Amino acid sequence: MKTLKLSFLSLLIGMFVLTGCKKTDSKIDETDTEEPDAAASLTFYVSPNGQGNKGGATEADAADFLAGAFWDRVRKALLNEPLTVQFLPGDYGRAYTERALVLEKIGHPDNRLTIKGGDDVIFTLREGVSTKSYVVDVRGAQNIVMDGLHFTGNGSINYVLRFTRIPGGAIPTTNITLQNSSFIDMEGVIYGASGCSYEETSHITYKNTVFKRVGVAGTAHMIYNAYGASNIHVIDSHFEDCMGDYVRFRDRSDFGIVKGSTFLKTLDRFEGRVFISMPQFNSREPVGDEYFSTNYAFVDNEFTNKTFVTTDDALTFYHAGFSPPEWNYLLTREEGSILQSGTVIEKKKLLRDNFGIDPDKVRMYNNTFSSRITRQFALITRPSYGAVSKGFTGTGNISDLFNTQATPFDWEP
Repeated sequence: MKTLKLSFLSLLIGMFVLTGCKKTDSKIDETDTEEPDAAASLTFYVSPNGQGNKGGATEADAADFLAGAFWDRVRKALLNEPLTVQFLPGDYGRAYTERALVLEKIGHPDNRLTIKGGDDVIFTLREGVSTKSYVVDVRGAQNIVMDGLHFTGNGSINYVLRFTRIPGGAIPTTNITLQNSSFIDMEGVIYGASGCSYEETSHITYKNTVFKRVGVAGTAHMIYNAYGASNIHVIDSHFEDCMGDYVRFRDRSDFGIVKGSTFLKTLDRFEGRVFISMPQFNSREPVGDEYFSTNYAFVDNEFTNKTFVTTDDALTFYHAGFSPPEWNYLLTREEGSILQSGTVIEKKKLLRDNFGIDPDKVRMYNNTFSSRITRQFALITRPSYGAVSKGFTGTGNISDLFNTQATPFDWEP
């Protein structure tokens, strides 16, 4: 009886092994194709032009990084699991000379997409090419980490890497990090090396990213955020020599953070004199339509001017043009006097009543400023675009008005 029980047990084990083998063989058959199988592979590969069968399943068969069919497969694969798209070493300048890399309607709230580059993953913008709108455009996308992408070259470009909405704004662009990346020697940039725009764009983080020698004119900025983009966080990054403002939060760009970053001016030919700016350009008559926001945290940053040209202001709230109907951005002579020489209490009230800026909601903590910076933080207002002056045009030092607490605000991550 004991022998019979052992024989029956052996038979069951044998049947289980055979069944398992059949399942394993079936899985191998399913993945033995030219295209990557989302259920079996966590990493796909792309190269500047594609190679092998261009399916993307292996390095030898890397897909063309501009192939729409490949990115469609990535979208489908993300429905089931997180994955990585590995960019192989090479120059991806075709995104400038041929057509941009557009990452649209891509991403999954639970399954992260990692776009992985490296030190030798370069997007070169060569000179002599007509002006392009962007090199990489991310829109209607979510839950993405972009790691190790490097941009260089003086080709003419509006934005190099842009985060924005799909026209119509139905799908948000959110929860995206750009890290370990760089924008260096890009003197053809017209508006932004990078930037975020519109209300549907939020929670974009720049981390450990380097910007050096950017811009063709004063319109060019390193990170240009505008028109309601919110929760844009700049962490542990380096900014050096820009033609315009280094980092901008324009028109309702609220809940901005700049932390642990260095801002450096070393070359006189780069005219940018403001490191971080919150500007409004109200050019439309008879009233303005751009608004200040009030929630910011500027923490653990270094601001240094090494040139012989003094930097007037490291950070600014700036207004030009008409006042919005709800506020009085243009000041009377008496209000201008308060801005320039009033008490802390008077200045705070002026900022709240006229501009909607609550200094207690702006956190300035543990920042350092070099001696060649006149004012740490200023407010500037001036009539432009045909607006009529109310009696004051100028600048006030507001460096001593802000919250200096070490503890982060509740909204800071």
